[in-house]
Amino acid sequence: MTWQEILNAAGAKKSGKGNNNHYVSSDNFSKLASDRLDHLNILADELFSLRLEQCVRIYGLRQGNCLQILWFDPHHCTRDGRAAYEWDD
Repeated sequence: MTWQEILNAAGAKKSGKGNNNHYVSSDNFSKLASDRLDHLNILADELFSLRLEQCVRIYGLRQGNCLQILWFDPHHCTRDGRAAYEWDD
């Protein structure tokens, strides 16, 4: 897919609007995710979330036409339906 196709991949299930693939502000990540960014020495204002399937995501840094993958999230959805990066234990 091209980046334009990735960015246009609609499908947010609750509202019927939105996008499956999107930027996420690093301020919205849980402490665990923030600690992981610190451990990797990542000083980014945002990461890109790429939806692979229902609750499976890849997070990374977009660099031109490439996505530098930082981590794989096989359990993106929480029990209450919120994104895992918004959820702290």
